[in-house]
Amino acid sequence: MKKLLTIITKVDQPEFIENLVERLACNHADMGYGAGKQTGEWQPVETSTTDIYLGGTVELMMEDEQLNIPYITNFIFTCLKTNDQEYKLEWCSSMS
Repeated sequence: MKKLLTIITKVDQPEFIENLVERLACNHADMGYGAGKQTGEWQPVETSTTDIYLGGTVELMMEDEQLNIPYITNFIFTCLKTNDQEYKLEWCSSMS
């Protein structure tokens, strides 16, 4: 008989992550690419990438058993800016 395994990943203080990353992106030296002229369908963008460590808990649950495993891992975040707007978080990836 197959047993159901549930895995949940929780991040500590998720409400601060997007704001923190966008503030870090603003400290990036803007080369002005995002303010360039649009050519055809191509939109010029300015990028800013930063890596930060995030922590949280991985919860493993099977029937009546639960195991909580704390983690700290490195993530890379990339923000984009177009037409002199502010940087906006576009994507992230775990480095582990």
